[in-house]
Amino acid sequence: MQALAHKLPVTLSSDKGEIELPMGVCQMYCTDLLIVTLKSDTEQLPKLQQVVSDHLLRMAGKETLVIEWA
Repeated sequence: MQALAHKLPVTLSSDKGEIELPMGVCQMYCTDLLIVTLKSDTEQLPKLQQVVSDHLLRMAGKETLVIEWA
């Protein structure tokens, strides 16, 4: 998500980050897993999930990445 930093408001620390997108907020926390929390209205949430998923998959490169939205 660092690639978005030049276009959107981003807050980063050593183990977490937050990105303010037009359709909502994406918060990430890294432990052994990457935990992603999305905040958006019901109408915009599917679009936010798609945008975040697309970026995560692109950054994963050849690594296998499983995204499960709960």
